[in-house]
Amino acid sequence: MDKRARAQHAERLLADDVLAAAFEAVSERYQRTFRDASATPDDVLEARDMFFALEQVKATIRGFVTDGKILEAKDQHRVRD
Repeated sequence: MDKRARAQHAERLLADDVLAAAFEAVSERYQRTFRDASATPDDVLEARDMFFALEQVKATIRGFVTDGKILEAKDQHRVRD
């Protein structure tokens, strides 16, 4: 898949309500562990690792969109030259 197609697909993913709800549900699950006074240190560390992994997935998807916008800007710049 080329970067432009990947960027378009990533934009659709970010706009998807079901995916956003799934991300939010998973995020909340891990945040609940952080607030749980009975959580063991291992539970908190695991939740932390998983929370950061989820955030990295979201950042990667946003990065794909950014890559596409950069390519689009370069194309527009070339047209003006």
